Amino acid sequence: MNKRGTGRQQDRLEEIHSHIPDAVFLQKRCEAEQALRECVARSIGGGGENDVSRALWETLLLFQNHVFFTVKKLDFCYTIRGNEMFVSRKDKSITRASVEMTLFKALSLQQNGGAVTGPKKLGTFGASYLYPIFIRIGVIQNTGEEHDCKEAH
Repeated sequence: MNKRGTGRQQDRLEEIHSHIPDAVFLQKRCEAEQALRECVARSIGGGGENDVSRALWETLLLFQNHVFFTVKKLDFCYTIRGNEMFVSRKDKSITRASVEMTLFKALSLQQNGGAVTGPKKLGTFGASYLYPIFIRIGVIQNTGEEHDCKEAH
């Protein structure tokens, strides 16, 4: 199996989510978010790129249909189908490759002591949507907008 998984895995994950009570689902989302934050911290320290990519995608799957806000305060949500992210305010999808490229750009900036102060710093396709998502789930740190997953449900 390749590192990106299969459509069957996502279908199974969606099927499981449709049967999980809200409190259990929120706990699973919190656990995935915490695991991602740990992977991000390790990656910023200099390792674990495959782990952080996998943890990111698993976390993104769990945050589908969650309402986020762009820097300009426009609300949006997203869904994932296969290896594409579909944002409610956008006609084109953001591919998994673009999401991962944005992930590694954010991590690289942070590894080198720089702050990711806005989507323009990321400079990638879909950055205006990925930036607030990455802040919420802990990929982008030290912005003053940190979230505790237990408080953010």
